[in-house]
Amino acid sequence: MLKQESNDINDKKVKVKQEKIIYTCKNCDKKFPNEYKLNRHLNRKYPCNRGDQTQCKYCKNFFYDSSTRKRHEESSCDKRPLKK
Repeated sequence: MLKQESNDINDKKVKVKQEKIIYTCKNCDKKFPNEYKLNRHLNRKYPCNRGDQTQCKYCKNFFYDSSTRKRHEESSCDKRPLKK
């Protein structure tokens, strides 16, 4: 009895090395392993993605819009003076 050779693809394991794609922020050249992390970086409050910053007058934290800074100063800033 002759042994029949199989042409089935599953008989051979082929090792394929996948190229790593690196995503780079165009504004600050920071590198990310995937597109999700790059988008997360761009959607957060990073100076590379936003315009001018405004600073809290109490704690010196930076904010990218004045309404967020004002809300912070009025409610959540730990260093703001207590109202009497």
